[in-house]
Amino acid sequence: MDDLKQALLKEIFDYLAAEVLPKEHSGDKLVDLGFNYIEFATKEKKLYKALYLEENLGDKSIQKVSFDYFVKLVQQDPEYKDLPEDKLSSLYTGFWIIVTGLAALTSANIMKPTDKEINVLLTETIKNLTNNDDKLNQTFSGFKFH
Repeated sequence: MDDLKQALLKEIFDYLAAEVLPKEHSGDKLVDLGFNYIEFATKEKKLYKALYLEENLGDKSIQKVSFDYFVKLVQQDPEYKDLPEDKLSSLYTGFWIIVTGLAALTSANIMKPTDKEINVLLTETIKNLTNNDDKLNQTFSGFKFH
């Protein structure tokens, strides 16, 4: 049964990486990733909830796949590829918190941000997390996902 579960998860991860997450919206790959994650949460509510909000999977593979995808994306972008490890960690954590919050609130119909509002939130979050060395960034760089 575990083999079947792992095969299904691989199919889902491949689908996310090939069809859902790489769609272009803004020209900034990280902003696009955020848009696509929020859109996925809104359109595929049950799958989103099962993958990202519940611990029924029994492993942390979705967090690893998400982190690996994020790092690969950052390393391909000249604007972000030379970030020091603490900035990369801070960027991932802060970005993930903002995007997950927007996705959860949007998919639950609690918020209905416009594309423009999402773009501003994501762009300004990324700008803050890559350019500042304030307490927020220092805190984010120390977080570890379980």
